[in-house]
Amino acid sequence: MKSIGHIILGAVAFFFLVIIFGCQTRQHTSEAKEQLPGPLVNFTKASSSSGTTLVVDRRCVLFFHPDSAQLESFKITATAQIYESVTHDCFFQMRNARSVLKKYWPGLRIKEVHDTRYLIFVKQDSSIVRYDLDSLEFCGMILFDGSQDPKVADMTNVDTELGFYFSKK
Repeated sequence: MKSIGHIILGAVAFFFLVIIFGCQTRQHTSEAKEQLPGPLVNFTKASSSSGTTLVVDRRCVLFFHPDSAQLESFKITATAQIYESVTHDCFFQMRNARSVLKKYWPGLRIKEVHDTRYLIFVKQDSSIVRYDLDSLEFCGMILFDGSQDPKVADMTNVDTELGFYFSKK
């Protein structure tokens, strides 16, 4: 009988220690989460050095990226690591999107925009959709078929974006 009592007492003591140390471990991890640093950079895209407007009235895929003044402003504002990462991502995502367009959508016109601030898309029904590139991401891709509103597309999912947008009628 003594041995069963010792076993029960040992189990209760073990259970009690697990609860105490388990709670302390959770408390330390929540403290560690609170000590994480904030965002690495708070970047606002600088205004374009150009005030020009591009009118788009035909089916196309438009690639936009910053002009030289915006690029220089970003280089000064961001850390070298963030600048390299963002420009690298833009370059390779655009290159991938262009290769997908060339291979699977060869009939689509591609336009490059880097020295324009405003875009005016004229739809087939003569309605107009305006974009201020300063209000968009650092770089990107806009799809336009003439009948639907233009769509800022996710370049990482270019295959899906092209298929969904241009197959809608």
